[in-house]
Amino acid sequence: MLRSIKNELNIHSEIIEGVDGKDIIDYCFNPMNNNVKNIIFTDEHMKEMNGSEAIKYVRDYEKKFRNIYHLFVSISSLNNEKFQKEIIECGANFVFNKPLSKNKLKEFLENIVNKLFIILASYI
Repeated sequence: MLRSIKNELNIHSEIIEGVDGKDIIDYCFNPMNNNVKNIIFTDEHMKEMNGSEAIKYVRDYEKKFRNIYHLFVSISSLNNEKFQKEIIECGANFVFNKPLSKNKLKEFLENIVNKLFIILASYI
């Protein structure tokens, strides 16, 4: 679904898929990605490391060693206020409940891309 929305919106970006929170950490800590700002979608229910653990790990690292800041979007079937508060405290920027509709995801990406464009344009 994310690929089709990306194409519909003509967003020129790469989608890298992972199956586990450790994949997120490996990507974020890869020196080749030091100057890349990312929108990272994560699920709470993953094999070896869940989404909130991965987000917290990356946020702790960002605070200590880097000025790169990733945008984390958590998608989960745990749709209660307690979980949403916990995942935000771990460092997620946005939380969506499953099932996530294509329209909601498309609207979110449009808004984020437009905001990023406005921020970049203000520096020119």
